Amino acid sequence: MNVNQVSVVPNDDSVEVIENRSLLYDGEDGKRKGNGLSTAYKLAALFCVLVSAAVATVLVVMYPHSQGGPAVNEACSAEIVESIPFNTTGLASGALSTYDAFMTLIDNAQESIDLTALYWTLDSPARNAAKNCTDYYSPDCPDDAHFNKTQLEALGVYQGHNVFVALKRAASRGIKIRIVQSPGLGNGFEEPEALQALSDKVQIRTMDFSKWYRSGIMHAKVWVVDGKHGYVGSANMDWRSLTQTRETGVFIHSCEPVIRDMANIFDSFWEFASLEGHAAEMTRNIIDPHLQIKRIVPCWSHLIDEDKRCKHPFTMFEARTMPVKLNGLSSNVRLSLSPPEICGRDRVTDGNMLVETIESASSNGFVYVSVMDFQPVTRFLCREGVTCPPYEQFYWPSLLHALLGAATGKGADVRLLVSKWWYDSEDAQDVLQKYLEYADIVCNSNASEFRAPCKGSFEVRLIEIPGWYSVQGPDRLYAGHSRVSHSKFIVSDKLVNIGTSNMEWSYFHSTAGVSFNSDNQAMIDQVKHMFELAWNHPNYTHPIWW
Repeated sequence: MNVNQVSVVPNDDSVEVIENRSLLYDGEDGKRKGNGLSTAYKLAALFCVLVSAAVATVLVVMYPHSQGGPAVNEACSAEIVESIPFNTTGLASGALSTYDAFMTLIDNAQESIDLTALYWTLDSPARNAAKNCTDYYSPDCPDDAHFNKTQLEALGVYQGHNVFVALKRAASRGIKIRIVQSPGLGNGFEEPEALQALSDKVQIRTMDFSKWYRSGIMHAKVWVVDGKHGYVGSANMDWRSLTQTRETGVFIHSCEPVIRDMANIFDSFWEFASLEGHAAEMTRNIIDPHLQIKRIVPCWSHLIDEDKRCKHPFTMFEARTMPVKLNGLSSNVRLSLSPPEICGRDRVTDGNMLVETIESASSNGFVYVSVMDFQPVTRFLCREGVTCPPYEQFYWPSLLHALLGAATGKGADVRLLVSKWWYDSEDAQDVLQKYLEYADIVCNSNASEFRAPCKGSFEVRLIEIPGWYSVQGPDRLYAGHSRVSHSKFIVSDKLVNIGTSNMEWSYFHSTAGVSFNSDNQAMIDQVKHMFELAWNHPNYTHPIWW
């Protein structure tokens, strides 16, 4: 097993990007002609149709969100989208930009836009440039303060401005907009409140996960437009997510079963957010049976003995694998979700789905992971400013063990690409270095006449976006919290997972996250190609011990 040297995967075929986005809302009017059947036959057929419609109506009333059985030849379209940081080369895969996806969704909306947001800084530079910051390292100093107009334009702030203006246009023309957001991050509520001032059809709910878990945030990035089109990915409501960070997402259009389930997920967040005022009486102190630490969790949590749980207070929608014809290929799609207390029947939790994606690799296949943070130990058990027990850091090896298992047990080529940026965790990189040494010992040092070395490989690299070291101080070249690979995806030779969560325990147990998962071969090939562009970059990527 080689833990140092990169092996070349011989497939650089680009995948054709879906065009004709102007056809998103085109419909078909099909008219059937008469066939000369007898009047009696027509009446009998009409009776059957009416009875069937009545039964269907009853079923819809009883089970309005049920996904029913498998779709048959359900024609769907989806494409990978990406954000590439300005002033970089060699990372763009040719995919549609996140900016173009967002603008298409907003400007073509006819009835409704539902979205989740961690924070809002789409249009902030116009306000922050005038603020007089004396301490650039203070959290009170806006990330994009003290850049002049020319500098801001060069950084690409106009893209965030355009998205925000498009949302304002949508609100002004009467589009119903629902937003579920985290409290008080970024610029607080300035931008969503500006939308709300334009129309009484703009509704906002704030969800503070720390009231339910003492930690956690609304970290999902989900859009649902007109119940027909949507987005899942890593991009925040932030101009930097469009022009200063590397992001990956999925733009889904005219795919009824998948969008319906995305709408179900949004509705779960929407209902959960309505309970925030009751969190104090609806949480319980428990000893986590897996971690053996004291935690608070919602009173309906699976971690509480069944006879002691409270009744679930909102709808948790069932979810099964959706067979669809995706971009012309017979495929399966699943949406996974966190935290577990918001998952309905048959829905795979987000953390388990990531493990399943890793374990899906075939013998001598591959698993490629791109993520901002990868930590097999906890960082965010408690949010700053929240009263918490004196937590000990604990070990959370699920994803790391799955990666090691794929490399050692299946002979897969396993590659983990983690970001190096201003705010990263050095201790996490130290742990990963130790695991590289451990993998080498297990697979090479223990080889003997009785057991050959492992056939697979486990490699870790860091990706550095140029300028990451110049995001603080009076002479900084870039805004704070930028110049980072913020993508979160896993691709194996069997599955692709594109999500919203960093790979640390709290993101899967006390934070809202969503992943799009599919076995669609064209999407697998495209994401593999995107990964390889970054992994093999001669200037931005290097081994972790470099």
